[in-house]
Amino acid sequence: FLRMKDRWPEITSVSSKSGSDLIPQQSSHGSVKNILFVANQYRGERMTITPIEFDVVAVDWQARLFSQLKRLGYNVLFRAHPDSPSAAPTAFTQELGVSAATGSFAEALASADMVIMDCLHTTVLRDILFSGKPVITFEFGHCPPNAVAADLLSQRIRFVPGWYDDDNRAHTDWDRLPAMLVDAQAVSRNTSFAPLFQPTEGNAP
Repeated sequence: FLRMKDRWPEITSVSSKSGSDLIPQQSSHGSVKNILFVANQYRGERMTITPIEFDVVAVDWQARLFSQLKRLGYNVLFRAHPDSPSAAPTAFTQELGVSAATGSFAEALASADMVIMDCLHTTVLRDILFSGKPVITFEFGHCPPNAVAADLLSQRIRFVPGWYDDDNRAHTDWDRLPAMLVDAQAVSRNTSFAPLFQPTEGNAP
């Protein structure tokens, strides 16, 4: 549950769809322990060309996502966009136990076993793709890739459908999340997309 406190929503609790508190479970995900979430900008009152959520929508979604990942036994690393006009909510670290991934993006990526995104329009996408780490992205339809790009990217990352309800809250099928996190590991070393996706000399990162 969120309530407004000054500009940011104050996170007072995070519940499952049944209304019960989310309780940590025993981890059962093999070698993957640390998950890096790559956030988009918190734009405040500014307008952006890229169609991204308003801050309150993004924070509500991220709080529930982080809580689900913590419940499944993962350590969550949060990477805020360095050019955000507004800072990330301190409640992520203080209330939800999420670690802030500071320093360079390369350092943040190196510290993670898996990456989660919810927007593919990022300058670090190529670094993520060539990292060899499992990746999933939640697809809310902001700027979906075209059919050719989606086919190529799906050989390397796993797309998880998301949607918005009538109250503009972001949702996904939480029951599918554990399986998608495991499935992403199966394609993490696939490089068949490399010659066609942002090729460089030698097609190497």
